[in-house]
Amino acid sequence: MRYLIGLSLWTLLMTSCICIAEELRPPAVLGAAPISSVVSKPGAQVAASNDGSTVAIKISQEATSLPEDPTKDGTVSFSWRSLTAEAPISKSENSHNLFSLDGLGNATTIGISYSQFRTHWQPAEPQKAIVFKKICEDMRQAAAIEMGKTAAVEHKSAEDVAKAANALDCSASNFAKYLPAHLDDARQGLSLPALGGFLWGVAAKYGIQNSDFFDETTLIKKTEHHSPWSANFFIGWNPEGYTNTFLLFKAERKSSYKDADSTTRCPVINGAVALTCTTGSFGAPELEQGKSVSIEARHVIDKSIAAALIVSRDASENVTTVELPVYWLGSDKGALNGGVKFGWDSKEKKWGAGVFVGIPFVLWSSGN
Repeated sequence: MRYLIGLSLWTLLMTSCICIAEELRPPAVLGAAPISSVVSKPGAQVAASNDGSTVAIKISQEATSLPEDPTKDGTVSFSWRSLTAEAPISKSENSHNLFSLDGLGNATTIGISYSQFRTHWQPAEPQKAIVFKKICEDMRQAAAIEMGKTAAVEHKSAEDVAKAANALDCSASNFAKYLPAHLDDARQGLSLPALGGFLWGVAAKYGIQNSDFFDETTLIKKTEHHSPWSANFFIGWNPEGYTNTFLLFKAERKSSYKDADSTTRCPVINGAVALTCTTGSFGAPELEQGKSVSIEARHVIDKSIAAALIVSRDASENVTTVELPVYWLGSDKGALNGGVKFGWDSKEKKWGAGVFVGIPFVLWSSGN
């Protein structure tokens, strides 16, 4: 019975046009990051730096949950279930790869994550909702007039024009196109999520890593197969007064394998140096287990550019890493996205740089 009542209220809300679908979205800053981030849009991406290069793909399902009675105060949430796959194109000798700080940069990995963004639901005042319904009708009438100007050329009857105009959603884009003078009035009559909110999530990654190395004594080439993994918990905040800013804190536990640094050895045989030298990793990879934390401040500068500052601390190796990605945002309609990324770590005490480019995917929705 509660479900039927909620469904009836939701149907009434939609048919009364007191909510603009375009406004029923999470803040854009949540997706303003490379897909390697736990909080990012789905897509495909290739990244390359002086440490190595990788290819990654991410698909996500989005669900939106509204209050049972959308005409009253409540909470609205957006949640995402994501699946990622990453593989190295060229391997890195650095355990703190610019694009893979979890140490899994040399492994082919599968990852899963769940995150949820919650904010307050602000219902429209009843009187303003009535006004909104009226100006929605005015917008459709204005649209009919505008469509009628090209009806003859497009071989459409007056009935076709009226039908097309009445089918228009009372969306922000339609108000901007056909009745821009009342766009602000329309927004005031909407039931919308409040600005700002909080996010939380969990993620896990499992990988397969094949490590080739030479025996330190015999110089015979060997291969070992390992299964590195990582798991993390993260929380984020989108401040109400700074909706283009997002702060993210992440705590991670990981188990990875680091290949020995590549060197060249020329063995001594019977007192003479061999003419054939061997280059590669000598000795089996080392198991590295540890914990790390990171803090990220992300900001959308305008509709197409975003930047972030990320500071990470690996407690197991006592290494601090600083990252600065600058990101241009592609649309959901297929425009390329990408950017540049700069990084520094206290172990190597040097800067690194890389580029990444990709194409966004459309979220697939599971509905309410």
